Amino acid sequence: MEDLTRRSLLCSAGAAVAAAGLVEGAAARTAPFGPDDPFDLVVRGGEVLDPSQNLKGRRDIGIRNALIAAVEPEIAASRGTQTLDAAGQLVLPGLIDFHAHVLPGGGIGLSGDELVPFTGTTTYVSAGDAGVGSFSAFKHFGIAQSRTRILAFLHISSIGLSGFPVGEMLNIDHARVDAAAKMLAENPEVLRRCAKKASLDT
Repeated sequence: MEDLTRRSLLCSAGAAVAAAGLVEGAAARTAPFGPDDPFDLVVRGGEVLDPSQNLKGRRDIGIRNALIAAVEPEIAASRGTQTLDAAGQLVLPGLIDFHAHVLPGGGIGLSGDELVPFTGTTTYVSAGDAGVGSFSAFKHFGIAQSRTRILAFLHISSIGLSGFPVGEMLNIDHARVDAAAKMLAENPEVLRRCAKKASLDT
């Protein structure tokens, strides 16, 4: 992790940001609906940014069954059961926060579900909230019960940040390297590794 910075991590994962949102809707466009069937919601007139498609421009978005079903230059307002005027606003895939604290009851953060309406962030990466001694509880009570996508970096300290504000590494015996490596290997769907070219898929 020599020259890995928050900025370089964000840059290297730019495509993954887009994959979390608008690009996912591509599959929905082939849903078994007629060309004139109504959308549940039409978001109209916003400036759409989708790096995965090199898209930046004014577009209307049709949403059906909670999935993006159309991204078009213009969708008639009459085709939406509801419409949302996004003129002058940015419309983009859900954002990813690579350094968050979302451990329930941890004392230094909020649940991801509480933050979404204010941040537009739909994926959070827990920055060492849990260590091997607390990760199972975090996975069950925090991650599994969250509507927001939560990934995590495992703390090398077995107690994670649960002892805050007392330093989690004041006792070097808390650094359980082998146990942390085992936990990482057993939970690849949630735990992420820090690497030079880290992304959400590594």
